[in-house]
Amino acid sequence: MLVFNTMEKTKHFIGKVTGGLGKAQLFVAMPFYSKQFVKKLGFKPFPGTLNLRVEPKVKKALVKGKAIRITGRNGKGGATCFAIKLNKLNCFLIIPDKTTHSANVVEILSKHNLRKKLKLRNGCPVKLKLV
Repeated sequence: MLVFNTMEKTKHFIGKVTGGLGKAQLFVAMPFYSKQFVKKLGFKPFPGTLNLRVEPKVKKALVKGKAIRITGRNGKGGATCFAIKLNKLNCFLIIPDKTTHSANVVEILSKHNLRKKLKLRNGCPVKLKLV
C-alpha cells in the first residue's frame, strides 16, 4: 500500500510483519559480513532480519535509493542495502543476492531486535520511508 503525505511531499509505504526462515541470523552473525555491516552501514546489526510482506511496486520504489554493497565470499552471496526508516527508526532494507523469499517479502536490518523494540507480531503494519 502506497501512502502519499502531500503536506510533507514524502512517500511512505506500508508493509506487514511476516515470519521468516531463520537463515538471516546465521549470515548476519558471520564475522565476514558483520565487519562489512559495521564499516559500511555504521553499526553492528542484531543477528537476524525483520521480514515484511509488501506489494512488488513498493519493493521497486524502496530500491531506488543509494545502494550500499555487501560482498560475498566462498560461495556465500553478497547483498545490497538501502537506507530506510521503519516507524521512524533508522534501518536498512537488505536485498540478498541469493534468497528463497517470494518477490513480495523484504528483509530489514537494524541494530535493534525490531520485533521486541516495536512490540511487533506477524500481521502488524509498519511504515517505511526511503531515506
